[in-house]
Amino acid sequence: MNLGIDKISCITQEFRVENLATFNHTPSNQPKILEGKEVPPKVLTYVNGNPILSHTKALKIMGADTDQHIGIGITPSKHEQGANGHLSITFNPSKYANGGYELCTSKTQLAEVFKDITNRLKTEGIHVNLEATNLQRIDLTKQAEMPRIARDYMEAYDHLHVKYGRQITRHRVNADYYRLQNKSWQLCAYDKQMAFLSTSEKTAHKVREITPSNLLRNELRFMNSKTCKEHAYRHTGETLQGQESWEGIYTPFLQKRMFNQLREGVQLRLPFATEIQTLIELEQQPQPICNTWGEVVKVVPPKKRGLMDRVTLRFGINEIIKHMSLEAYLSLFADTYNKSQLAAKKLEYERALNTMPNGSHRNTLINELETAFLIAI
Repeated sequence: MNLGIDKISCITQEFRVENLATFNHTPSNQPKILEGKEVPPKVLTYVNGNPILSHTKALKIMGADTDQHIGIGITPSKHEQGANGHLSITFNPSKYANGGYELCTSKTQLAEVFKDITNRLKTEGIHVNLEATNLQRIDLTKQAEMPRIARDYMEAYDHLHVKYGRQITRHRVNADYYRLQNKSWQLCAYDKQMAFLSTSEKTAHKVREITPSNLLRNELRFMNSKTCKEHAYRHTGETLQGQESWEGIYTPFLQKRMFNQLREGVQLRLPFATEIQTLIELEQQPQPICNTWGEVVKVVPPKKRGLMDRVTLRFGINEIIKHMSLEAYLSLFADTYNKSQLAAKKLEYERALNTMPNGSHRNTLINELETAFLIAI
C-alpha cells in the first residue's frame, strides 16, 4: 500500500523578501473607499527595513507548467501598521519529487523536497524557514490496485453513511471521480491513471479515448489551518515524522467517520437486525444538501427505488445471512416492497449465493475499499 503526501499549503509571517520586483505585483497603496469610509493600505512586507503598503496580494509562480510547480503569495497584514504580511507557499511533494503518479512516501524524500524548495526560494530573494510555517492544507493520499476498475467503486462512496456528517456534500464529478466534503475536509476518490493520462494528453494537445484502470486513489484533504491542527499537524516540519505518523492520522479518521460500521471480528453494538433497520430508516429520510459554508441549499427526497440494493451493498448478502435467514432479512422491507417484488429479490439473492464457491466470502465494494485503504489498528 502506498501512503504519501500529495499537497501542502502553508503560511507564516516570519519571512524576508529582498526585492518585491520578483513578484508579479504592483502595490495598490492609495487609500480606497469602502462602505463610505476611507481604508488605508496595510503592510505587505518590508524590504530593507522599508514597509511596502498595499491593498492587494502579491503573487509569484515558480516552475509553472512543470511538476516542480510552487505557488507563492504575500497577503497584506490584517493590522494597519507594524506587522509583516503573510507569506503562503503551496506545492505538491509527490509531483515535485517523482512526477507522474508515484507518491512521496518517505520522510527522507520529503526532507529533500523541503530543502530544494527552500534553496529555490532563497535564489529568488525569499528567505523563510519552511519547516516552521503553519499548515493551511495537507493531502494524505493512498492509492491501490483494486480487484475491479476504479469507476466501479464510485457508487460505494455514495452509500457511505458519514458519521458527524450533517454538513457533508456529495459530488460525482464524473464517472471516475467522487468527492465527499464539508468546509473543513474532503475525501476524493478517483482513477489516478486516467486523471494523469488525461492531463498529459491535454498538455500535449492530443485527444484520445483513455481506458479506465484499476488504480484507485483516496485523498484525505484537510482544508484549513484549524482542521490541520486538530486532525493532522500544526507546523509543516511535523510532517517529517514519516509514514507511520501519516498512517496514524489517515486510518483513524476514515475508520471513525466512514467505515465505523464494518469492522471484521468486532461485535456490533446492536442486534444485527436492529442495525439494518436503523440503516433502512436512515435511507428513507430526506437528505439535506449543503454548500461549502454549511448552509442547506436544498433537501433531496428519499430514494425508494433501489432501497434494498443499497442496504445489501452496505453489508453484503454473505455477511447478512450469517446473522439471519434470507426470509427474515426480506421481511424487514415488507413496508416498502410488495410480495412479488420480495419474491423476485429472494430468487436474485439465492442465485447469487448458489453461484459462490463453497466456503468463499463475497466482498462487497465497501468491504474491498476498507481492505485496500485501512490497516488494522
